Amino acid sequence: MIEAREIRATLIGAAAVGLYLAAVLLTGRVPLDQFGQLFLIYLGGSVGVWIAVGIIFLFVQIVRCARTSAGEPFLAAMMRQWVVERWNRDRGLSLLWPPLMFATLIAAFNAFKQMVLPLAGFRYDGLFAAGDRLLFLGHDPWRMTHALLGSPEGIVAVDRLYHGWFAPMMIGVILCAWLPAASFRLRTQYLL
Repeated sequence: MIEAREIRATLIGAAAVGLYLAAVLLTGRVPLDQFGQLFLIYLGGSVGVWIAVGIIFLFVQIVRCARTSAGEPFLAAMMRQWVVERWNRDRGLSLLWPPLMFATLIAAFNAFKQMVLPLAGFRYDGLFAAGDRLLFLGHDPWRMTHALLGSPEGIVAVDRLYHGWFAPMMIGVILCAWLPAASFRLRTQYLL
């Protein structure tokens, strides 16, 4: 029997992301073709991580138990049971909506940050610069980081560290999507 709460969670998530996406696109600053390209990049990345985590999960399960008591290969029995459970629970929605909404949300946020926010201007930069100097005992933080990481290699290292957080975010979404029905509340809170 399909669980109505799974459908509701999917619809709430889709509505929230859809409203944000509409707000970003309605600014007129984000061309649809550029957003589409950005979405496909993030979707491809999340699907790649999704598959990698799935392979690791299957490998761990294979190592844990070689065969079921009925003699059927464990991997086949486990996969069949998992697919049947997901199909009966929500027709696979709990597996599809997390990566789709993650890719949509990250693409919309990225487009907003790069194409819409610059229109707001920089009226608070002076205030933030003063706050930075206060925190760094009268020095501009960029001068300190430039002294430490002023080479192209240092900048690339910082950039990789910054973008390195995307994989754990995707893995968190994937693991929550795979949680069993009993963890609905926790899983839904995390995903929403």
